[in-house]
Amino acid sequence: MVNHPNRSRRDRPGDRLQGLGATVLRTPDQSELPNLVAMIVRLWGELHTADPALARELARKLPAAEIRHE
Repeated sequence: MVNHPNRSRRDRPGDRLQGLGATVLRTPDQSELPNLVAMIVRLWGELHTADPALARELARKLPAAEIRHE
């Protein structure tokens, strides 16, 4: 799609992610952290390869993500 300033909001890559949030159900042990980090990096790489614009939007919104603990 042509990058045109009059596109609708739904067509803008920056508007595809609404609010971000997560609920922490369980805090991992320190021994589990290397595997958790490896999974996050792999998923980030897959997202960035599949849709770089969406990955950039996610990176911009992560600092404001709401994290809840159960």
